[in-house]
Amino acid sequence: GEKVTIEFWTVDSEEYTEDVQRRMVEQFEAEHPNIDVNMTVMPSSGFDEKMTTSLGAGVGAPDVAFFWNNSWFPEALELSE
Repeated sequence: GEKVTIEFWTVDSEEYTEDVQRRMVEQFEAEHPNIDVNMTVMPSSGFDEKMTTSLGAGVGAPDVAFFWNNSWFPEALELSE
């Protein structure tokens, strides 16, 4: 199909270092050649605010994000039937 780019916002963490996440993106792109992943590594301080603002505004939010704050779920996921 047509090539698409998805936006992925993340942070560098002990469990998922930036290097590990970049290798995951490389593997994903190799397995899905029609998808490019634009991985943006943000500082953990300020990530909550940026995500909350983007989700609340309904624009500018990423397609994929590193989530650890479950208060974003209602904003990010369709939870109705």
